[in-house]
Amino acid sequence: MLVYTRAGNLETERVALDVLTTEVAQDLRASFERARATLRSVSSLRSTGTPVQLRRVLQNLLVNALKFRSEAPPRVEVSARPDSQEWVVTVADNGLGVPADQASRIFGMFSRASKEIGGAGIGLAVCRRIVEAHGGRIWVEPAAGGGSAFHFTLPRCSPANV
Repeated sequence: MLVYTRAGNLETERVALDVLTTEVAQDLRASFERARATLRSVSSLRSTGTPVQLRRVLQNLLVNALKFRSEAPPRVEVSARPDSQEWVVTVADNGLGVPADQASRIFGMFSRASKEIGGAGIGLAVCRRIVEAHGGRIWVEPAAGGGSAFHFTLPRCSPANV
């Protein structure tokens, strides 16, 4: 609950998403190895934000990719693309996917996609709060080939901030 309440506090600075992803991957290395999971990051975007909070978003999404996996070894990809005013960051996996009727509900506090898989239902609510505090939005869609693609937006840096 403390993480959730602090998610609205911002002290922004330049952030390199690929660096944050690498740091989170190092933190989760043992979990990825146990699951025989692969992580691919194809993004070198620069944005402004609170690094510790954006790390938390990435960590929650990567942990969920491992937790809600299918029988196949997990494959996770973090990527970003520019939109007209912002970056759209995507964390896609080949896991179980999110049923369409659950797609918006799972971002609520204490909401869980599955009662069979453990969790308190706080992680995605924290992600939503952090992303919204950064002026963005977060949503989930089916990933190409199965699984989930979680998307969130971040502000684009001006050339002077890169």
